[in-house]
Amino acid sequence: MEFQTDIRENILYVDISGDLLGINREQELLNFVQEQIQEDVKHCAVDISQVGYMNSTGLSFLIRLLTRFRNQGGDLVLVNPSEQARKLLVITKLNNIFSVCDSNSEAIKALKSV
Repeated sequence: MEFQTDIRENILYVDISGDLLGINREQELLNFVQEQIQEDVKHCAVDISQVGYMNSTGLSFLIRLLTRFRNQGGDLVLVNPSEQARKLLVITKLNNIFSVCDSNSEAIKALKSV
């Protein structure tokens, strides 16, 4: 897993690429997210369009991110999930837990309405 981050309008944007298996840089990203939450960033948009394969550990990682933001009164949305990720969200019924947006502009609207 590789990731890039950006903060605009008090929203953390995270672009994840590669396989999301829970074995690489997840802890590094969790630590970064925690630092941003302490700086009062309450919303996050995670672009998973470039995620090839995701297993249950990867799903657990996304749930932990979501939980951190919701515990602070914010929210997290998934942006433009890859076909494989979208199928996995439906199979696990996590599409009922996560807000899924098709673009960053849609994600901004969803997060600003929280």
